[in-house]
Parts: sequence; structure tokens; C-alpha cells
Amino acid sequence: MVDRITNGICKRGENMVTLKDIMEWIEVVAPVSLAESWDNVGLQIGDPQQRVNRVMTCLTVTEEVADQALTQGSDCIVAHHPLIFRPLTRIDASQPLGRLIQKLCHRQIAVYSCHTNYDRAPYGLNHRLAQVLKLTDARPLVPTEAVPGLVVEGQSPQPGLGRLGELVGHFSWDEYLAYVKEALDIGEVRIIRGQRQSGGPRRVAVCGGSGGSLIAAAQTADLYITGDVDYHDALLAQDLGLEVWDLGHFGTEKLAANWLAEVISQAATAAAVSLTVDIASEGDPFAQG
Repeated sequence: MVDRITNGICKRGENMVTLKDIMEWIEVVAPVSLAESWDNVGLQIGDPQQRVNRVMTCLTVTEEVADQALTQGSDCIVAHHPLIFRPLTRIDASQPLGRLIQKLCHRQIAVYSCHTNYDRAPYGLNHRLAQVLKLTDARPLVPTEAVPGLVVEGQSPQPGLGRLGELVGHFSWDEYLAYVKEALDIGEVRIIRGQRQSGGPRRVAVCGGSGGSLIAAAQTADLYITGDVDYHDALLAQDLGLEVWDLGHFGTEKLAANWLAEVISQAATAAAVSLTVDIASEGDPFAQG
């Protein structure tokens, strides 16, 4: 993917990186045209022409993440979740979101969001999640039709929501659960018990974030791994005999910050420019009781 990043940064001056460059690097992997119609992705705060020396990636822009960016001297935050999701009618600094926006603007820290376009991207979040969970020949649970700005080359995976693939190796159900918890550093898992195949799962579906709406699409799998499954989706899974492991929204998406940092770092290296990329320290807002 990085071989296609040829935006000519060095022509503007040695080691000079702008916010526009970072946006273009990310959009090679996840064009904004892949985003859901209800989503708000792309530049949220900042000037595309501003110079960037240090970037911080995160899952969600919170007050704590903003403070880390201030401490590190970051010029830009690249987040998976949009900071500004619903239309704003005012920026009220007495409210949490208004206070956060004011802080970022005051310190001239840009914010860029790469959300459902990264979820659906061929090499995006769900592709990477499937790799971590040892799936091979993974394909989208819900394929996305061709979109402008997206180049799928050779054996590149197709864009779409979630992934469905074959599990590499032989695991019992308990062994695979232990592997998943260790690979994603998960404490507790909510389990909707399905009709377990003897010998362990073979075909596994995954979807980062809130994947309850894809349970019907995942019914050909032995196991579906996702987050934020609600009561009625759980009942549907039971009716279908589908085993579901709910790892939580944070649990299935927290590695997005690492993966976005890789995209940016690899692009900067390919462009032969100097750029520091940090990964924010974040925690799950749900405490274990």
C-alpha cells in the first residue's frame, strides 16, 4: 500500500510534513468514500496546510488523550472515532465536548477521524483484527460495492463490514477463547452459547466495535466475535444457534490506534521524511466488577 504514496513531500522542503500529507496517506488505505452515509469522517479540526512534526493516534479523543497530546507536543491527533459526530450548534466550554474542542483549538492541535471508512477498508480494522485472531482467506461479512478513490490490486481483500474466514490451526473452544483473550488483552468475555461443533471452531466471523447488527450475516460461521451485542441481538443469535463472543467495543477496537500509527509511520518512511508518531494510552470506560 505504501508504494502508492507518492505525493512529493520532499519537493516542498526537506522533512516538511503537512496535515494534508497525513490525510492523503490515510486515505490511500481508507478513502472517505468508504464511510457510512451517517458517519462524520475526515478533518475535524485544523488547517490542511499546517505543518506537522508529531502525531498521536488513538481510538477516541478524550480529555485524557488531549492532555497526553499536549504533554508530548503533538500537532495532530488521528482518531478512529469522530470527535465531532453530530452537527454542532454551539461550542460551549462549560460542557465536556465544547471544553475539549476549545482546548484543542487553543493549542492548535488538529484532529482527523478515520472511522467506518477504516472499518470497511480492504486493509483496515477488520482485516487486521482477522489477522490477529488467526483467520485465513477472510472476506467481508457484508461486501461493499466499488467506490471512487479505492484501488483494489491483485489479491487484495475486498472492502466491506466484518470478516469471515477459516481459523488457522486446531483449537478447542476453551483453547481459542484463551488465545483470543490473550491476543487482545481481554479480561471478561460475554458468551452467547451456540451449537458448538465438536473439535472446536473452524469458521470464524469478526467485526470490531458494535457488530450486533451483523449476526444474521455471520450465521454460517461456527463463532462470531464482536462487541456491544444487545439483548435482542443475543436472542437472535440463540435462535440461529450461533456462538457469539462479545469482547466489548473497546476490546475489539483498541488496536486501531496501533494500526493507524503503522499506516502513518510507514508512509512517512516511504516519503523519506521525519515524523514522530505516538500512540495514546487509553482504557476501557467499563470497569470490571
